[in-house]
Amino acid sequence: MRPLDRKLRMNGIHYNKRALPTGVEELRLEVLDAAEPFRGLEAHYKQMQYFAKSRNFIEPVDQQRDSATGIVYQVAVPDCYQRIPLQRFLHREGNALQDVFDGKFCKTHPLFLKEVSIPLLLYNGDCETVNPLGSKTVVHKLGFIYFILKSLPPDLLSSLRSHFLLTVYKSDDAKTHGLDAVLCSIVEEIRCLERDGITVDTPNFQGVVKFGHPGSAR
Repeated sequence: MRPLDRKLRMNGIHYNKRALPTGVEELRLEVLDAAEPFRGLEAHYKQMQYFAKSRNFIEPVDQQRDSATGIVYQVAVPDCYQRIPLQRFLHREGNALQDVFDGKFCKTHPLFLKEVSIPLLLYNGDCETVNPLGSKTVVHKLGFIYFILKSLPPDLLSSLRSHFLLTVYKSDDAKTHGLDAVLCSIVEEIRCLERDGITVDTPNFQGVVKFGHPGSAR
């Protein structure tokens, strides 16, 4: 029995596969597959095999290192270093997804496909504002929502100066009222930016630039 089937039965959910409407069984199988995205890659050896077959991973080779005098010393552990083969690196092939915007969804999204637009990426995290070993933890925990402009070069995306604060809320309030209560105004503003955008007037560009989140509805 698959893990998801077992979990459904543990929660008292029973179903008859033969009685499911057309299409529901296919959806159920897709959900089961999505529940185990790394099936067959549990071991480190299998993971390395998969990377090698994908042609996107260049495995380093052991390079023996001699002393300056040319004398090889006998040691318990080989005296070597890791080297990436340059020719294999330059001739590598593959279509690995390096970013969410390399995927089919973003490439076919009408906002990013036809409009002058800048993609936004939002993420959130909680932070304790008191001594984490004290007795006042959780009570004063705050949640933070940040956003970044995904059109920036990778070297700038990794800088904290490119991550901008959007919302601060009490974590307890989010548990009580749900995170949707915090996100509703943000979603509404993003929809406005998707629809109307903002006017930009610079020496290199004049016009309307729209903003959008890759997870927004089409």
